[in-house]
Amino acid sequence: MRLYNSQGRIKHVTHSARGCSAFPARPTLPRAFFPVRPAHPCSLPIRRIIMYTCLAQGDHLLNPQEGVTRSDVFGGQEVRYSLSNLWGGPDEQVEQTIAKMLQYAVEDSKTPEIREDARVALELGGGDPVLGVWKLCKQRFRFQQDVDTVRGTGLSQRVKDRIIEVIIRPLDLSLMYRRSLQPVEDCDGYTGYMASLLLALGVACNFCAVACDPGDPSQYTHVYVVVYRDGARIAVDASHGKWCGWEVPNPYGKRKEWEVQKVPVVGYLLLAALVGALVWGCLKGE
Repeated sequence: MRLYNSQGRIKHVTHSARGCSAFPARPTLPRAFFPVRPAHPCSLPIRRIIMYTCLAQGDHLLNPQEGVTRSDVFGGQEVRYSLSNLWGGPDEQVEQTIAKMLQYAVEDSKTPEIREDARVALELGGGDPVLGVWKLCKQRFRFQQDVDTVRGTGLSQRVKDRIIEVIIRPLDLSLMYRRSLQPVEDCDGYTGYMASLLLALGVACNFCAVACDPGDPSQYTHVYVVVYRDGARIAVDASHGKWCGWEVPNPYGKRKEWEVQKVPVVGYLLLAALVGALVWGCLKGE
């Protein structure tokens, strides 16, 4: 959880399920980093880190739209980043953040690295994909507040003070593990990675955001995955969950889910078969 003083600076950081800093309180007109491919000696590229930064109203752009910085998270290697905007109030900014998480989860679910991780998760869960994905994240990931991740970069302090979000896409977290780097993230990173693995295993899921910070009960402060299976709703929260199925309370009655959409492979096959049948019927009709 992040709390801001009157100047919009972080004054306190805690690690709790009540507020894991996925969606901290945001001053007006924030901006965002989207670091892309870094220069790295390894043949496996790290694509990007995403750092949502905050600019106070009336501030000018603090950094070029694209640049390079060093990151302790990536073993001191250089990473590229670019700037992007978030607009509107806190809920609108959360919607935009979730949209980016959804995009990455779907895109990365198709990569060989995520599919291999999904296979490992399935074995770890004894054939249960939901349990296996939760266990894999618990084993591989270390929870780290975004403010600590940002502290390890070569960005200026003026820029660091305005960063309010860091998202490392699922493929990059998988590549970190393959490079013997410790994958670190807060709840949004865990959530995107778990969703990507579940999609690779053909399991439909949702993102779920909840307001659970008593300091600001009107804003979403935690996010995790939800799976609906056999009529049951299963929370999958590897960043804070004590067990697979544990769910943070919703004391203020503010919770929302977003469907992680992907057409399964079987859907493509059925569509192809239907088109083929129609074409064949037309040819026979001639």
